Amino acid sequence: MIQLRNRGIAAIGIRSLFVVGFSCSYLLASEPPRIPITCGDGVARLAISGSRAYVGSGDRLLQIDISDPSALKVVGQAEIDCGTSALAVDDGLVFVVSMKSKLQIYRADEDTPPHEISSIPTRGSGHQVSVFAPYVILCVYKGMQVVDLNDPTAPVEAAMYETSPVCLDIALEGSKAILLEGWIEGEALQSVDISAPWSPELLGKLDLRDIEEIDLERSSHFKPNIKVVDGYAYVADPQRGLLVFDVSEPSMPALLARHEIADISIRAAIEVAGRYVFVGSGDSSIVMVDVSTPSQPFEIGRIETPGNPADLVIRGDLLFVADGDAGFRVIDISDLHSPVELDAVAESKSWNAQQGMPSNNPPKPVGWRQGDAHEGPANKPRN
Repeated sequence: MIQLRNRGIAAIGIRSLFVVGFSCSYLLASEPPRIPITCGDGVARLAISGSRAYVGSGDRLLQIDISDPSALKVVGQAEIDCGTSALAVDDGLVFVVSMKSKLQIYRADEDTPPHEISSIPTRGSGHQVSVFAPYVILCVYKGMQVVDLNDPTAPVEAAMYETSPVCLDIALEGSKAILLEGWIEGEALQSVDISAPWSPELLGKLDLRDIEEIDLERSSHFKPNIKVVDGYAYVADPQRGLLVFDVSEPSMPALLARHEIADISIRAAIEVAGRYVFVGSGDSSIVMVDVSTPSQPFEIGRIETPGNPADLVIRGDLLFVADGDAGFRVIDISDLHSPVELDAVAESKSWNAQQGMPSNNPPKPVGWRQGDAHEGPANKPRN
């Protein structure tokens, strides 16, 4: 059973940030932490295209039929070279950044299961992949790597935009990339022009080093994640909560607000739909924050899940959740006062046995308790 819990209102301050996470185990004194390779088994990443969801689970890329969200079916799968750290889909192509520093490219569509057509090494461990057709933009260990996909069967590196020291995450809005960089010192948010992808140019930079002292040991385990919508950048930072930036003026990005969320998951899942931001929490829940006034975010409740939400995607009234060891699930959020889990596919090492078979899980109604300090939101998210 999924439940919603209110966590009340936290004080808003002005602090800092970080991105997509892995499970790290050590620090190096003179350089950023290198992330040990652990392939993992849980459902870690997801992307949606039409009636298909693409899910990274351990060493497999799964294709799930979501045409009837109450009867999910695994309809295809392909091998991944050791785990998924980032995933995207566009125009019949699926892009997977594996934990072995490789971009793997698959062809797939409504009628074709995924099959790998090419790959290219990444410049160190990858944290994010975004499509800027016919290019993909990668957030990798030492910066932003641009890959030319004019021929998807023969990808070529088009540019390498270096950061100091580490690119933590990237989100695109139009021809602008909002990039988080840093580790311990030199933390910053950059706005980068990618209109000429072969030659990215810095537009503006916000230095965050003096905003808040961070926990050096925790910083190697937790990385933030970013979404950019309508000139605002929302960062789920496991150390500092939800951060809201105004990035409408590329040369002058500005931090607007901080909303404390103490237990954001290590993968810092985040999604934005209308006036709401959804953030994955390490206590097996999805935090809902109202950002109708971006400078004054407030939490309105939580959706509890059996696992630890690692990735979130919203399409219309449906919330798709990569729920770690608890698998992949779909939640109807058309009525925020009464959300319903429509179906779930449990994570399993024997997906072949489930392929083509509906899961036959009955819908599960979800309770709701409204926040105390603010008037509740409208029933339906605005997309």
